Amino acid sequence: MVMPWLVGGDFNVVMYEGEKIGGLPVHPPEYDDFAFCVNSSGLFDLGYKGSPFTWGNGSPNIECIFKRLDKILEVVRQNWVADFIGDHFLMFKQKLKKMKIALSTWSKVTYGDISKQLATREDIVRVKAMLFEEEPTMENRIVLQKAQAELKKYLSIKEQYWKQKARMAWFTEGDRNTRFFHNHVNGKRHKLQLKRIQNADSDWIENHKEMATTATEFYEKQFSQEEEPTDFSMLSNVPAMVIVNQNLELSSYPTIDEVKQAVFTLSGDSGSGPDRFTCMFYQECWDIIGQDIHLMVLHFYGGLALSKSITHTNLVLLPKKPQVQTFSNLRPISLSNFINKVMSRVLHDRLEHFLPTLISSNQSGFVKARSIFENILLTQEIVTGIRLRAKPTNMVIKLDMTKAYDMTDPLNHLAYTDDAIIFASTHAASLKKIMEVLSGYEKVSGQLINKTNSSYYMYARVANSLVHSLEDITGFSKGAFSFTYLGCPIFYTRRRKDYYEDLIKKVEAKLHSWKGSSGVQRRKEEAYIGLHGRICAYQKKKEA
Repeated sequence: MVMPWLVGGDFNVVMYEGEKIGGLPVHPPEYDDFAFCVNSSGLFDLGYKGSPFTWGNGSPNIECIFKRLDKILEVVRQNWVADFIGDHFLMFKQKLKKMKIALSTWSKVTYGDISKQLATREDIVRVKAMLFEEEPTMENRIVLQKAQAELKKYLSIKEQYWKQKARMAWFTEGDRNTRFFHNHVNGKRHKLQLKRIQNADSDWIENHKEMATTATEFYEKQFSQEEEPTDFSMLSNVPAMVIVNQNLELSSYPTIDEVKQAVFTLSGDSGSGPDRFTCMFYQECWDIIGQDIHLMVLHFYGGLALSKSITHTNLVLLPKKPQVQTFSNLRPISLSNFINKVMSRVLHDRLEHFLPTLISSNQSGFVKARSIFENILLTQEIVTGIRLRAKPTNMVIKLDMTKAYDMTDPLNHLAYTDDAIIFASTHAASLKKIMEVLSGYEKVSGQLINKTNSSYYMYARVANSLVHSLEDITGFSKGAFSFTYLGCPIFYTRRRKDYYEDLIKKVEAKLHSWKGSSGVQRRKEEAYIGLHGRICAYQKKKEA
């Protein structure tokens, strides 16, 4: 070997008597094997800084025991340094880069190829079992038990490996489910795999480079637009809801305890960003890196511009439907670096406290203790009782908003992302006033109404002249009941089975995707109970 090797891990053994204080005395047989392994491999102890002991049993006085274990944490601490002094964001990036190299080396040395290690341990157990059958002595029994314990250890490691890849936060108990997690990961990979797609000319392309070029062109066009004229005069009608004391609390510098709470509130198994560090790394190494994270958040609150190393994001395309034909059938989501999530979480935790006083009580969704299902029921009730056959005829307008997830304030209490419902009369003057308000909203928000996908709904038997007049005023096309609002069918006539087919198919597909273990069966039962409760609530509301 030309390059030096670093061996680190949780060895759970000391090298000599001086590495333990308290408890039963350490006898040579307990550490001779470890010392022989270290010496015969040409290794030496790197030393340490701070307390010489890394483990304690937490007992007081004479029962207290300390051992020097978990030496890899010292390696982490020694690598968490920057080679220069400067911008805090760049220094943080440098530290993560060094840690990535150090942890990658540690992982290869400590675990290696898990599948190969597991196969080796299985062979060892097989040999030791045969030896014990031939000579059932106490010594051979102990050797077999040690081999079996080592095999169980690697089985557990493999399960944890695939469980982390599966990132199934709801799965918390059950027997070993390595195969279940493995199948879940492969299922997600198969679902996200894109073998061919149509370009702007509706031609199918399969070459990866052409697909990448087409994707770039599509999303550049979608996420950029010509500058629209703005007019903020409408905001003069919006009252200021944040009082002085609330503003001071929201804009004050976060304490290290606030930042720590934000870090430990987030899921440890959530998807990682471009830097490949998940929340679990930040949580497990908080005592080492916590001060740096707090400094990052403080500089962010101080107005320091975030560097590209922090804001860099992976774009992942999720299919909206089983058969993907164009890029419009894919929903882009961003996987950002975890430090970005920490800053967002601190803002979220502070703002969450004031939301009930800032958001109108008319909005029933996205606020704690309020249910979005109220709007679904309310919409169905109004559609049923709106008297669409009245004169002048009433109508229902369903808006589709361009770039729905960029929306700031909702249009009204029935507005959620790209599902916005407006109930109106077909009276020309009233309808023109509504369109003026929507136009003003576009100018003040920068968000546009997608007139191609927006529709209006009304009684089927109306004069064609009225239909043409409404299309001229709104620019929307006439739709036919039923339509989907917040994932639920909204209808005017009597309930029909086919109205619910899409909803039933979605539920069945979700339930069929959970396979394999008792924990999953319990998950199915919970889903059935929740769905049954919502259906009953819907039926009672309809009958009331």
